[in-house]
Amino acid sequence: MLQEESNEPLPAEQQTTAKTILVVEDDVDTREFIALLISTATAYHYYLVPDASQAIHFVKGIKPDLFILDYRLTGMNGLELYDLLHATPGLEAIPAILVTAVRLEALRPEIEKRQITAFEKPFDLDEFLLTFQRLLGEARSEKHADEGRS
Repeated sequence: MLQEESNEPLPAEQQTTAKTILVVEDDVDTREFIALLISTATAYHYYLVPDASQAIHFVKGIKPDLFILDYRLTGMNGLELYDLLHATPGLEAIPAILVTAVRLEALRPEIEKRQITAFEKPFDLDEFLLTFQRLLGEARSEKHADEGRS
């Protein structure tokens, strides 16, 4: 079942300005934890789905600004879902974060090939938040700001 931040539709002015995150996570506790993190630490709108098939159905109606994908999903893994989503017209440039309980070293070649960010569970909350804010173009770390100075 598709879960949303609230059952109320977004106000018209937020529908065009609110950044939307699609979280695809089959573990209920992790899904709810990510939802709590997003709702308490950001102003982003989010949708939660438990599997790849619902994610594919979801993007037929709403174009998210970011994907957060679990690696271990029913039917296909998060990297395969990433490939499928990015092959969809209009979704090619949507950034993604992969979250996994699998050791990242085992997945490193595939992650690097796709140039996506990945987090091994459990992950650092501050780093996770900063990463998706950076991917959504809304935050720059001190390090990146300093690199841009001459």
